Amino acid sequence: MFSGLIEHFGNSFTEVFNQDLIPRLMELNLVPQKYWPTMSFGAVESVDLKTLAQFLRDTTGSQVLNPDADLEAHVREIADFPDKLDEEEEVAPVVEPEPEEIAEIA
Repeated sequence: MFSGLIEHFGNSFTEVFNQDLIPRLMELNLVPQKYWPTMSFGAVESVDLKTLAQFLRDTTGSQVLNPDADLEAHVREIADFPDKLDEEEEVAPVVEPEPEEIAEIA
């Protein structure tokens, strides 16, 4: 409950900074709008990832919870992982040069 209150205040301050204070300061200094910073407020509480992993293992293993794309996206957000690539997006494989190629370059 206390962390929720802190998050509310943090988000309120962030909103005031982004909507009022930063624009005024940037306009006074003649900074183009594309260079204006924005303030953000992070989470007050952090989730213990080991505890979360155990909880997910227990609940999915006993079929209390069925993993889906929304759950995966939420877990990725909590763990600060990047978004999952679409199946259509393919990561180019890393090709290591052969030792002979390296010698030719040098």
